Amino acid sequence: FDPANTRTKVTHLIPCGSLDNIDGSIDGFDEWYAKIGKPVINFSPKVDGSSICLTYKDGQLIRAATRGNGTVGEDVTANAAMFIGVPVVANVPDSGVLLNGDIRGEAVLFKSDFEELVAGVAEDDISNPRNEGNGIIGRKNGTNSHLIRFLGFRLHQNDDQGNPIELDLDRQLETLREYGFTPVDYILCNDAQAVKKAFA
Repeated sequence: FDPANTRTKVTHLIPCGSLDNIDGSIDGFDEWYAKIGKPVINFSPKVDGSSICLTYKDGQLIRAATRGNGTVGEDVTANAAMFIGVPVVANVPDSGVLLNGDIRGEAVLFKSDFEELVAGVAEDDISNPRNEGNGIIGRKNGTNSHLIRFLGFRLHQNDDQGNPIELDLDRQLETLREYGFTPVDYILCNDAQAVKKAFA
């Protein structure tokens, strides 16, 4: 991967949407739940990092890009190849299906790694884990990219002919694990009450 391409603008083949918010706290959940009309919900904590899209062809990483505005992001492939949890060559699962498609996830600098990174640094020169992590992700020299961890939350998998393979979200996350990624933690909730219980 050519570090010279870092920060080059790239267009996402599949637009990278943003999270939908509810008004207020959990109190606004019932209205949102009724609106989406889905009985089953994958409940997972929001990971506060930088949204990244990884593209694989025949099991090989060919590009990593930031979300950007959802349509156009920046190439960070050279750095992403050093992230914890980004296999340059994905595992071949028992199904034998090579990874083809896009993986959405969050690139995060964990607090423990941040604290080790800034140990001995003057307090006025210290940012916060999210800002420091985002700075590392876009560095042209790749410094400290090995400290960034990638957590996958969405798989857009294609078959050999390039046609999308439809998978429920829980199956997407388990498939990511089979390919060698670390998916976000989640709880499968069958109704609104289960979501509220998980939230509490």
